[in-house]
Amino acid sequence: MACSSNIVLVSSDGDTYQVNCDVAKVFRTLETMMENLGALTDEPIPLPNVTSKILGKIVAWAEEHVRSQTPPPPPPVSQTSQNDTIVPIQPQMQPHVPKRIMPSAIVEPTVWEQQFLDKNKLELYDLLLAANYLDAKRLMTILCSAVASKIKGKDPAEIRRTFRASEPTSDDTMSIDSDVISLNENNTEDSTNDNTQDR
Repeated sequence: MACSSNIVLVSSDGDTYQVNCDVAKVFRTLETMMENLGALTDEPIPLPNVTSKILGKIVAWAEEHVRSQTPPPPPPVSQTSQNDTIVPIQPQMQPHVPKRIMPSAIVEPTVWEQQFLDKNKLELYDLLLAANYLDAKRLMTILCSAVASKIKGKDPAEIRRTFRASEPTSDDTMSIDSDVISLNENNTEDSTNDNTQDR
């Protein structure tokens, strides 16, 4: 589907962002909306789960992603004089080397993406939620990798400090503990009933 104009995205705060159609297609959610709406893509697309601050950062990432994927223009064709002889280039035979199959989850961030991650360390979680909502696979992968590297080898208290999460209260842990205990009791009763029914 080709779109003729820019797409207008509206954040949860009501701020609008105009993006090129190719940039919008980086996000599978927006691409699907544009395919389903067809000619109605002139209408603003609301994104109620993405704040203005995060949407601006994600749009910047998508614009850079599209820019880096665009092939460079071909070199200009030079004029040859009558004395120049054009010799065709013979293709070189390359030995067949089987391709290694790498897991698709391993994605190395580009230099720009690494700088993007470094600048937005405190908003990784919000960026990850927005990337998931918009279905930006590459961005989700590099964000998950960044989060994993930040928590690797840390205990829960260090992880809470890293992401500025609050300590769980005793009420939270007691509630979780009581839920686990009741689940275990229910499972034990179910297995006992199953055993008596088999006899």
